[in-house]
Amino acid sequence: MKHVFSFCAAMLMLAVCSGSSVPAAAASAEARDAVTMYLVKHAARIHVQHGAVILDDASLGNRRVHIRNGRVFIPVRLLQDLGIGSVEWDAGKREVKVTAAPELRAPVQTLVFHVASERLYDESGAAFPDIVSEAPFLERNRVYVPVQHLALLGVAVEYEKPHLNLKWSDKRFEIHTPAIKAGDGEVRFTVLYETGLEAPSALTALNGSAWTGSSDHRKIVGRDIVKDGKTFTRMEFALPLRPGPNPIMLSSSTFGQTVLETYWRPETEEEVPLSVFEVWPVKFEEPRYGYVTAGEGEPVVVSGTVSLEGELSDHHMTLQLERYDPVHKVFVQAGEDVRIPIVDNRFSGSFPAPEPGTYLVNVYSPRYIPHIDGSVAVKWAEFVLEVRSDRG
Repeated sequence: MKHVFSFCAAMLMLAVCSGSSVPAAAASAEARDAVTMYLVKHAARIHVQHGAVILDDASLGNRRVHIRNGRVFIPVRLLQDLGIGSVEWDAGKREVKVTAAPELRAPVQTLVFHVASERLYDESGAAFPDIVSEAPFLERNRVYVPVQHLALLGVAVEYEKPHLNLKWSDKRFEIHTPAIKAGDGEVRFTVLYETGLEAPSALTALNGSAWTGSSDHRKIVGRDIVKDGKTFTRMEFALPLRPGPNPIMLSSSTFGQTVLETYWRPETEEEVPLSVFEVWPVKFEEPRYGYVTAGEGEPVVVSGTVSLEGELSDHHMTLQLERYDPVHKVFVQAGEDVRIPIVDNRFSGSFPAPEPGTYLVNVYSPRYIPHIDGSVAVKWAEFVLEVRSDRG
């Protein structure tokens, strides 16, 4: 895979209210933090006999609990009351859908229970393999489900007579600025994450839905940082950028992920070298650089030479354009592939610049790499195409 927000005012206000001061160095470090990652832990205690429910030391009243064949059942609506997820009942299908709250970043986002069915289903209607249990049932217009499945939603369950204990955590990415400032082909920022959590990774977009990253781009710059009663570690990231918008995925296998964004606009095309993968036998005359600007409809020229031996199964290179989608922060395929002919080890062609936007142009070779299923193509190069609107 391929992959700033200021706390200063809040910290100063806290200092004034508490009568303490914030050292200048600490305030400066806070200003660099792009994201804070932390847990908000919850616990529910349910008395199995009389049904009293306590959520985080607050009473939610009473709910009826059943035990059948050694299994504990709770009313499914209680999951919504506890904030674990939303509940949707389909009377016609006699099924109830539980969708985990986004903050849980649950292992499984949606569970579907069918009344009287021993199987558990996903949102598509497919049964989870190897999961069989006591069937949910309907009583007095309430659906009761076995608590053993709550682990799939990230909820730990423990039965200590006479109480049923549920524990879970909201996993919070507190983002302080929607876009991180960048320049000179690199972005630097820090992340504050609660000590004890898995250290986050920062991934940059390859193309499409692929991401890449490396631990070489991060380092710990602060430990034992106390904030709001929690202890944090500060991680600094330094990531290379393409021209234009750059989505950055902040990810942790135990915490989930969120996508940030930064933008780098070079002053000249010459600032950006053409990204040619050196092991491939190709040299470009056009484009000369990895950042190309053009008006809508203007020709974008691609030309150069290749040094290939042997017979090719085809005699053209292929350009695939992906346009940046700022809403979903991903690159998506745009239009048809462009074919550039190769004649006598030379290639030359052009295509009209599409509608305004930022595009990643992926350059693929002819099918010439031997493979068990026949020859295959490889990615030779890529460049960024920024199409401007010349109207008005």
